[in-house]
Amino acid sequence: MSFTVDAEPLHAIEAEEIDRQLAKLLESHHFSRSSRYPALLQFLVLQVRRGNASRLKERLIGIEVFHRPPDYDTNTDPVVRVTAAEVRKRIAQYYQEPEHMGELRIDLPTGSYIPRFLPARGNADKAHGAAILEPGAVGGASSPRIDEVAFSVAVSSNERSLPEPTASAPRRFPASLIMLSRKQICLSLALALVAGAILACSGLMINEWRESRQTRALHQFWAPMDVNQPPLLFVIGDHSLDNNGHSMGVGPVAKSVSDTVLTEMNQRSQVPLEDVISLDRIHGFLTRDSKHYRDRGASETTLEDLRSGPVVLFAGFDNRWAVHLSQQLRFRLDSNLDHNVGSIIDSKNPSVRWAVDFGEPVDRVVSDYGIVARYFDPLLEQNVLLVAGIGSMGTAAASEFVTEERFSSEVFKGAPAGWKNGNFEVVLNTPVVDGHAGPPRIIAATYW
Repeated sequence: MSFTVDAEPLHAIEAEEIDRQLAKLLESHHFSRSSRYPALLQFLVLQVRRGNASRLKERLIGIEVFHRPPDYDTNTDPVVRVTAAEVRKRIAQYYQEPEHMGELRIDLPTGSYIPRFLPARGNADKAHGAAILEPGAVGGASSPRIDEVAFSVAVSSNERSLPEPTASAPRRFPASLIMLSRKQICLSLALALVAGAILACSGLMINEWRESRQTRALHQFWAPMDVNQPPLLFVIGDHSLDNNGHSMGVGPVAKSVSDTVLTEMNQRSQVPLEDVISLDRIHGFLTRDSKHYRDRGASETTLEDLRSGPVVLFAGFDNRWAVHLSQQLRFRLDSNLDHNVGSIIDSKNPSVRWAVDFGEPVDRVVSDYGIVARYFDPLLEQNVLLVAGIGSMGTAAASEFVTEERFSSEVFKGAPAGWKNGNFEVVLNTPVVDGHAGPPRIIAATYW
């Protein structure tokens, strides 16, 4: 089976050649360090090879590649568009490297999800007398060649001297000087092209190094969670209110067939807006990396649910499981609701605690605190990630910490020798300004 390039009978490309080139792209450092970008590119090429190019629409790709539900909103979940843009960038970086310029080109045009296959430049030259290039590409038909530069100087190959010019005979230059000038021009242009290529490659390498460093740090942070098989369980902090709006505490609320609609709404799934925003930050991070997850409220989550796979415990005192399971940790959540005080206590040094008085006026709260712990829980027999704050700003800081390389990488910098990415727990402090959390900062840590 062969393929027509750009729907024009310019060059027939065999399926095996496309397969080989796709393998080269996916094995390159531009794609091999990710799972999401190769999955999209491989899917698109395979569909075109099967004759399914007309099916390559955003919604179908989101369903089949990124496992979105059939009715998902492509406007609020742009995972396909964002990933395709990154794939285009990585393809461009690959073909900008000199060793790949003569290879078959697999291209993903802007605004389309249908790949194009452009023949290798060397083969195109032999078949058609000129390489097929992208518009404006260096070396294309619009680029002047060195040997086409015109000189308006008469050359005499048998002249040995430079006679003085006269009115009837203008000064003429020996051919050797003309050739020297042409060589100098060629050399200068070649050096300029080499220098430009070096600068471009250096810039790409620096960007790739930065991206790779960030990817490695975050992947290292999340790797023990094994977030794809089975999907990661998010246990979200919630609390219950009575019909008068008073808190009923944290814990499961028994359902009754006689409950009114208002009772059902009040007593289940009450989540503060600030926590929803913080949770969305983590969900967005996992979505961009094509990781699977599911959500459950803490009040309706059972021990059996927690033992079914890796777990993220999100939010602090509103999450009964976060409070309960943190009691085995060195830094644990401790509340004294009678006095409206929430705190984090160092179990090894009980006199050390970080507290927030919930009874204080909002404009007087200048700091909040949070916990991030990643560890294997022997009761659940699962890996657990605790992302919790005393107040909502502490939870917001913890959410930023687990999704930003510049913060999460601090965990590995502070690890002792021989730790080898085991369990850890850190206490975070965040300044609060006008009700918004500042950048998180580690103030205590333990590793085991």
